[in-house]
Amino acid sequence: LQECVDSVLGQTYSDFELILVNDGSPDNCAAICDEYARKDARIRVIHKVNGGLSDARNAGLDIARGKYVYFLDSDDRIAPELLATTIPYMDQGYELTAFMLREFCDDGFVQGPWKRKCGAFAMNTSEERRDFIHREIVQGKIGWSACTRVFVRDIIEKYQLRFVDNRKIFAEDMYFSLCYCAHIKRAVCLDSCLYDYRLRGDSIMGHQTGKNNVVRINQLAQEVLKHYRQWDDCKLLAEDFSLLYVQIIMDQFVYQLQYVKDPEKYRENVISSLENWPQLRDMIFDQLNNPDVLREYYTPMNRFELIRNAKFL
Repeated sequence: LQECVDSVLGQTYSDFELILVNDGSPDNCAAICDEYARKDARIRVIHKVNGGLSDARNAGLDIARGKYVYFLDSDDRIAPELLATTIPYMDQGYELTAFMLREFCDDGFVQGPWKRKCGAFAMNTSEERRDFIHREIVQGKIGWSACTRVFVRDIIEKYQLRFVDNRKIFAEDMYFSLCYCAHIKRAVCLDSCLYDYRLRGDSIMGHQTGKNNVVRINQLAQEVLKHYRQWDDCKLLAEDFSLLYVQIIMDQFVYQLQYVKDPEKYRENVISSLENWPQLRDMIFDQLNNPDVLREYYTPMNRFELIRNAKFL
């Protein structure tokens, strides 16, 4: 935690507020947070009962006053120039500024940075926003992790965006990005590595590796659809949701598949967990049999993975 907070206080851009959320931590984190707040007027601390990652982020959002919002996990660290690099793009009118990360361990091992598709994106129509979400977000070209992007707080508040309980859905970051990006017109992904992600086997993601999370993944998709149905500018996304639904399911299925010890048993568990398996199977076949969809929304590699893993399912 101290390494994390120090990486924020060491920013070359100094005009920020730092909200530390103590989510019912049983160790010395509460005292550490309070000590930092006593030393720096930019820091505010929230002490709350444990509610999970999503609830902690939402608690911070509820009191945030900044024009822009950035989420930092308490065991990671950021580059000194993160804010100085991203804020100018936000001030130019970009409503999302994304960047790259690398992974590190306490023993000094460093891996990455993980390359992303870089450049500026314009989404002036519903069709362009739909295509941006399908091609760039869900397929992971610019990722969806909250820690690798800066958001506009007015957009978050206007569309009543909060993180869904990560105990209820899988990949709460993906939910937030899919909903947020449905309402923006300009985004940029930078060729800069500004985030250090600490690899820990006891992390939230570490505990999920190799598990059958298909019920929570399915719930993730349903929560995204619920948000799209609430807003007029998401009408097209709601109408075309079957394409996005298959992409969400298949992406997470592929991710988990690489870690399981018994793929055949995993496949059986996935199918038995899905009450709507017949409908999903029909959606997968529809996409596999539609060359225009495959060509339009899937890269050659993602097309290969879709076909290979769909056949395995």
